Amino acid sequence: EILTPALLNGAASFLIIHNHPHGETKPSRDDMNFTVRLESAASAVGLIMVEHLVYAEGELYPIMKGVKIHLADSIEYDEVQNDV
Repeated sequence: EILTPALLNGAASFLIIHNHPHGETKPSRDDMNFTVRLESAASAVGLIMVEHLVYAEGELYPIMKGVKIHLADSIEYDEVQNDV
């Protein structure tokens, strides 16, 4: 469902974003595992997954970069557990 539209439209790369309604942008273990699996599947069909963003209450967390970006233009660096 995610890769098909990119492939059908001739995309070379893509990014995905999802929200955390509970207000915490830190990715869950499931988010991290899904990111790894999706990036691997994308690579297998010649697509580049640029990023997987988590959005909550005006903040974005780029899972693949491990950097927490505040939409108010400040940046905080977080440690991301890579125990996937």
